Amino acid sequence: MSKFHIKTWGCQLNYADSEKIEAVLLGAGWIKSEKMEDSDLIILNTCSVRQRAEDKVAGLGRKIKKLKSKNKNLKVVMTGCMSQRIDRGCKDKTAYDPKYLKSMRRRFKWIDYFVNIGDLSSIYKIATGKKRSFSHDNAEQSYASSIAAFVPISKGCNNFCTYCIVPYTRGKEEHRSLNSIVREVRELVKNGCKLITLLGQNVNSWTGTVKGKNVGFSYLLAKIARIRGEFWLTFLTSHPKDFNDELADVMAKYDKICPYLNLPIQSASNKVLEKMNRGYTWLDYLAKIEYLSEKLPNIRLSTDVIVGFPGETEEDFEETVAFIEKIWYGMIYISEFSPRKGTGAALMKDDVPLAEKKRRKKRLESIQVKIMKKQNERIVGKEVEVLVLSSNAGKTKDLRDVEVISGSGKIGKIVKGKVKSASIGGLVVKI
Repeated sequence: MSKFHIKTWGCQLNYADSEKIEAVLLGAGWIKSEKMEDSDLIILNTCSVRQRAEDKVAGLGRKIKKLKSKNKNLKVVMTGCMSQRIDRGCKDKTAYDPKYLKSMRRRFKWIDYFVNIGDLSSIYKIATGKKRSFSHDNAEQSYASSIAAFVPISKGCNNFCTYCIVPYTRGKEEHRSLNSIVREVRELVKNGCKLITLLGQNVNSWTGTVKGKNVGFSYLLAKIARIRGEFWLTFLTSHPKDFNDELADVMAKYDKICPYLNLPIQSASNKVLEKMNRGYTWLDYLAKIEYLSEKLPNIRLSTDVIVGFPGETEEDFEETVAFIEKIWYGMIYISEFSPRKGTGAALMKDDVPLAEKKRRKKRLESIQVKIMKKQNERIVGKEVEVLVLSSNAGKTKDLRDVEVISGSGKIGKIVKGKVKSASIGGLVVKI
C-alpha cells in the first residue's frame, strides 16, 4: 500500500488544511506514515509569514534528495503559503503569478509539484491519477484529536496590512456557508468533541445568508453556541477594526463560548499602526476591550506584537510597552519584523537593526513573564473547569495550559479541579 507523510509549518489554519489533505489521501486508499523515509508521497504544507519558516523548508532539500535517490517513485508536493502567489497586478485578482512559480521551480528543483492550498482536487489527482472535485464546503476533514478540533470558516484576507503576505498567498476572502459550518460542528459534538475552534485569517469578517438576508460572525457564533451538547467554543483570529460590541455581547451571553480572545494590537503607536495599514488607533482598540471586559469580567486576552517595524522609534516602542503593562495580557505572541517580498512594508527602509529588534523582543518577553506568573498565581487554591486532553494534560475554559493530576479515566471530559500550583507555563490542577 502506498504511504504518505505530511509536514506542516505555520498557523492553525495550515494544520487544519493538512487535516483536509490527510482525509483526501486516506479516502483514496493511502496509508499515513509518521516518517518521510518510508513514504511514497511527501506533502510540505508551508508558511511564509517569516523568512525563518521558509528557511526551514529549504533546509529539507538535502534530505529529500537522498530519499529520492533511494525511492525513484517518491513524489514531493509543496503547498501552503510558499507554493504560489496571487498576481495583484493582473485584472483577475485570483490569478497566480507565473514569474513567482518559475522562480520557485528554479529554487526548489527537488519539488515535483507546486499546488495551491485550496486545490485538493490536484492533490487527489497526483495521488491517484484520477479526477475528483472538492470544494471549500464539501471537503472531508480528518481531525488530529477527537477531543479538540479546528473548524475553518473562511480563507483568504482582504485587509492588506503592509507587513503581511497572506493576501498574496491565500487570496481574497472566501467564506464557507453557514449550514456547512454548523453541520460540521454538530457532527463533531455528536462524536464527543469538547473544544471547537473556528478559524479564519479574520473570523469576524465572515458573512453568510439566512433566508436571503446577510448575517455576520456574531450570528454564526450564537448559532453554534446554541447547539445542544457539552462543549466549549472559541475562535481565531479577530481583527480589531472588525471586532464590535455585538460580538462582545454574544461572547458574554453564551456560557459555551470560552472567556478568551486573541486580538492582535501589533503596535500601540498610532504612527506605526498607520504605516501597518491596520485601520484603528490604540484608543479604538482600548475602547473595544474595555467594553468586552465590562460585559465579560473574567475574559483572558492575548495579542500579537511586531517589534522593529520600519520607522519604529524607541518612543514608539515605549508606547507599546506602556500599553502592554496597562492591559495585562495572558499571552503575547511577539515577532521581529521580517520584510516579505511583495508586501507594502518590503518597500520601506528596514531601518531597525536586528540587534535592536532582538532587544525589544526580549524586553517585552521579560514583562510578559512577570505578568503571566502573577496572573496564574492568583488562582492557586481556586476551583477551575478543566478539559482533560490526556492523562496528564488539559486546558482551562480560558485556555490556560494545565498539568493534570489524576487525569486517567477522565480523558475527553470536562471536570472540576483545584489549582495546586502555578508557573509561567500554566497551572497544576488536581481533579
